[in-house]
Amino acid sequence: MNKFIQKIKDDFPYYAEKFLRIENKAGKVIPFKLNNPQLKVHKIIEDFKKANPTKPVRTFTLKARQEGISTYFTGRCFHKVSMQFNKHCK
Repeated sequence: MNKFIQKIKDDFPYYAEKFLRIENKAGKVIPFKLNNPQLKVHKIIEDFKKANPTKPVRTFTLKARQEGISTYFTGRCFHKVSMQFNKHCK
């Protein structure tokens, strides 16, 4: 597999910024660059995956309003199903 394909498969923040778009509060469509709360959640999930490679990741997120956590999880699910054949997202 070439390096670019491997990077977009393995690096969700990179994939999100390059391939996903969101609408900001002003109504403008912009690249989905993860903000600080999203990056913190991402790091927690990735650290758990590395420490427990055979266990599925399940999260319960108490979320503040307007932090983009729902957008993060939606993007992460789309990344999962778009980068692997015959996958579904729960």
